[in-house]
Amino acid sequence: MALLLNIDRVKYTCSCGKRFPLCKLFLCKYCREIRCKLCLSHEVDNYFCSQCLDNRTSGEVRSMKNMCTNCCECPSCGHALSTRLTAVHTPNPDDPTGAPLQRKMYYLACTLCRWSTRDAGIPDVTTSTGGYMNRQGENPLKEQETEQVNTVMKYYATLGMEELIELKTKSTTARRKSYVFKRDLFRRRRSSVVQNLAKQNMLNPSADILDKNQPIEKPNFPPTSEIDPLPESYWTQPLNLNAVTTIEQRISDPGFLPETRSDLFPVRKSLTTKRSLRCMEPQCDHNLIKPEYIPQSTKFKLHLVALLFVPEIRLARQPLLDIDSECEVILTVCNPTDNPVKFRLQPLDPHDPDLDPTSDTNCKLIVPPLLTSGAGLEIGGTITAMEFADTISEDSQYKDDPAEVVVQRRANKVHIRTKVTPTEIGEEIICGVRLHYELMSDAPLSNKDNQEQVTYQLSTLVYLDLGFAR
Repeated sequence: MALLLNIDRVKYTCSCGKRFPLCKLFLCKYCREIRCKLCLSHEVDNYFCSQCLDNRTSGEVRSMKNMCTNCCECPSCGHALSTRLTAVHTPNPDDPTGAPLQRKMYYLACTLCRWSTRDAGIPDVTTSTGGYMNRQGENPLKEQETEQVNTVMKYYATLGMEELIELKTKSTTARRKSYVFKRDLFRRRRSSVVQNLAKQNMLNPSADILDKNQPIEKPNFPPTSEIDPLPESYWTQPLNLNAVTTIEQRISDPGFLPETRSDLFPVRKSLTTKRSLRCMEPQCDHNLIKPEYIPQSTKFKLHLVALLFVPEIRLARQPLLDIDSECEVILTVCNPTDNPVKFRLQPLDPHDPDLDPTSDTNCKLIVPPLLTSGAGLEIGGTITAMEFADTISEDSQYKDDPAEVVVQRRANKVHIRTKVTPTEIGEEIICGVRLHYELMSDAPLSNKDNQEQVTYQLSTLVYLDLGFAR
């Protein structure tokens, strides 16, 4: 079980050369390459709150500063705050001597750490939602710090205005815009499009954030060594750590930076996004991940993760690695598809063009000849009903498997024997192997009339962390 949950012991190589666990990789069925999150274009589909599951438009997100107006988080532990109802008796203004009126009041409480707004001295409110959105108090920032923040905000507002103007004047026949915007590139000068529009007086004359004569300069603030002295109470009174906030609690409210627990205030919950992932190859440009638009749904319209197509290699158990001796390593190969798949394993070739010259492999994995040549070994397809069966009968098709290669078969899994010879004691043994496998794809070929399944022969590099030699 420990090896099953430790996903970093076996890593696959992406087409860009980086290594990731198989569950964090994607497979493009159109260009037939393994992709990682760095090789894909991330596109935001919608914004929503993960607690109340309300959809938000991009305009609402900008106006609300990417925060939900109804939900709050606990400033002490970060858990979601729940609304509690209480009754307050107030005198009747029409009949002061009569029975008092019962009034409903609301406050927020955390069900995990038991923090509540009453602990911080925050009075109860009359509304169940939206009563703790604005914090009253003085701005803790100094005059110089406030000026620096305003300078940065003006700089990004200028870049946003420049980008908006270029998007409006962009031709409709131009190629699809990139997911990287210029405000992330820190451009220092305006483009010719903005300059031409400024000459034609097409800009808003009331907006003074765009200067026609001066270029856009990135604000630069030199570091300082001046630090405010500590209060006298830190030297004269004993420090109660239970009343002092932690670093996480302070940065959760950067506008006020509360120093004591009595200054904590409910934190507005940040919005969550649903993103689509698109292949960045110019000749491909297909979607690999496309979630449902509804926030309550966890399904995907398109879900091309590598874990559903590429055979998964695991360590069946922790091998016992002895120095200068041939040690047995049992690997488990799992077929995630519904069709039988043949695979082959080959030791790393030093002249392999995909091999990283700075690879940290220090040992060679010895693979049986049955897995290195010929058609390889076949694994059965995944059967959903097999999970509910008490006993699984072995398929008669695979009864002739050699015992020196195949340890056991079970449904869509096969356990194989490999060997390794460690050379240095106390060294972490990392070995690599090239996995050859089949991919049954229903993507159309160049001939659009041919929609039949096609079998492709693919391969990838796999690195195994076998542990330390003794």
